[in-house]
Amino acid sequence: MNTKKNTQRVLLILVLMVSSNFYGQRFHKGKRTHQYKKDGVEYMAVDWRKEDLPQQEITSEMHRNNIGKIVFSDEKIPFKNEDPSKLKTHLNVSDNIYGRMYLLCSIPNDTLYATNSKKEDDRKGLNRLLYKNKISVGRGEDYYRDARASYRLFINGKLSSWAIQNVTFTEESLHHTTRQVWLAPKPEDEPVSRYWLQELDKLPEGEHTIRIEYIPGNDNAYVIRPLAVGEFTLVKSGDATVSTGIKYADLDEARKDPQLAKEVVRVMSQVYKDKGWKGTLQKVKFNTDWNSFYATSYDKLSRVREIRFYAYTTHDSGKCMVEEFTVGQAYNGNEFSGPLFYRRVIPGSKQRIDCD
Repeated sequence: MNTKKNTQRVLLILVLMVSSNFYGQRFHKGKRTHQYKKDGVEYMAVDWRKEDLPQQEITSEMHRNNIGKIVFSDEKIPFKNEDPSKLKTHLNVSDNIYGRMYLLCSIPNDTLYATNSKKEDDRKGLNRLLYKNKISVGRGEDYYRDARASYRLFINGKLSSWAIQNVTFTEESLHHTTRQVWLAPKPEDEPVSRYWLQELDKLPEGEHTIRIEYIPGNDNAYVIRPLAVGEFTLVKSGDATVSTGIKYADLDEARKDPQLAKEVVRVMSQVYKDKGWKGTLQKVKFNTDWNSFYATSYDKLSRVREIRFYAYTTHDSGKCMVEEFTVGQAYNGNEFSGPLFYRRVIPGSKQRIDCD
């Protein structure tokens, strides 16, 4: 009797398992996924039935040998004409620094990298889609304008707040599989970022590990793996530095007034002393003309005018800086007259420039 009941139970379990499996197959509405391996890398695609979109493909032997990597040099790494002998793994803070990344494929053809949760493998990255014959990407409703990518800069393992450059795509560049990385370019290419110079100033003498990651999107959280990664050793010695590409003589000048400039230097030199600011003020250059307005102070309305200027300072380290300020002058009822007074600093205006 027990044997008969056990047999019935087994049959019932089998029927339920088959029914459950059929139900799952029949009513499952989840997206089909396809996992595969390419060049030793595991991938997952949401819609694996779509054909790849046109892309740049592998551009050179250097590209083929460095897929998923960023390589570095002290000069530009030319497209398709790279010279392996010019690549560097050790660079100095006084060097111009360029990189070039090599991707497995273009971003629309790439698979899925970012996840919304550290616990879930919900890979909602820059997957490829076709919509009305236009390129579309998983992060936006429009086509190439909604593609996003960014850099992460690590210095000695610590993530920097500087993202190196804003990555923007055109309909053409979205198909690219390699691009130049501008870390500390030569002045004729573009000025060196003030944020890179600030990072260099923080470093003590010695060797430092620089790591750059190229990631999809612009969110540092929950990235499964970068699109490309590169590392090099940066050597800092003494007060060595790189040219900023910015010279005081090239700064805009809206008003030439030597007498006014002399008076501003006198006033601001005292301000530097009183506030304990570093640097010795050498000269100023006006980048606006006078601007008059009404100001309220202690519930009293008065008319004043102000002028904005660059302040050029030298420092014991041998470096030179500029920062923007304004000074003001009061209105006596008939004209603006009387002593100049310090009004304000322009936030975020301080930066290194090449010394005269």
